Amino acid sequence: MIVLHQFPPFWGLVNASPFCLKLESWLRFADLPYRVEPLTDLGSAPKGQGPFIEDDGRRIGDSGLIIEHLTRSRGIDPDRHLTPAQRGLARAIGSMLEDRLYFVGLYNRWIETTHWPIVRDAFFPDLPAEVALSIQNQMHQRIEAQGLGKHTAAEIYDIGAADIDALADILGGQDFLFGDRPSSIDCTAFGMLHNLLCAWFDGPIRQAVLQHPTLVGYERRLRQRLFPEAFGGPETAG
Repeated sequence: MIVLHQFPPFWGLVNASPFCLKLESWLRFADLPYRVEPLTDLGSAPKGQGPFIEDDGRRIGDSGLIIEHLTRSRGIDPDRHLTPAQRGLARAIGSMLEDRLYFVGLYNRWIETTHWPIVRDAFFPDLPAEVALSIQNQMHQRIEAQGLGKHTAAEIYDIGAADIDALADILGGQDFLFGDRPSSIDCTAFGMLHNLLCAWFDGPIRQAVLQHPTLVGYERRLRQRLFPEAFGGPETAG
């Protein structure tokens, strides 16, 4: 059986990591059996980050690479109903969400003055203040290296809001991003939206999602479909 190593939940979310949630969503979407092991030591992770899996004696990191591995090794294609153009668009949407909007979410949690104490108290309650601050600085450097961190807070949130608007435009009035059937990219979008809607981190980026009832309904629909045991949790919209 696949062993999924992922971070434990926080703040009433199914998972506080968009990438962990993406992968677990995909495992359920693809109907692959798995069990979860809490990831508390990144030293055990093959890429020094979560999530990762153990599969047939191999440790594999990176949610995208894991999905590619499982698709090949299990001989499945949950996206077989997509056209080549839709597959290309799905890859572009994934890049927008994971390579930019994700970093807006990181900034909102780790750097925003009112939100950093929430992260610090959840993840580093026993560390001296100066050690926790050094970890925050490392995260800030990561966001700056990506490029987003070179902007002002207002510019960062405007960029994030534009990506959210684009996702809403792509979804339109459909149930899922490519019609009435979900696909792998919906797992990615769900992981991002579920986290951005967390009420603990209210602010411009959460409000940008809430301005789109179609996105709120989309997150709710995927949460109900993939994680019915968590449906209706108080810390997310809906």
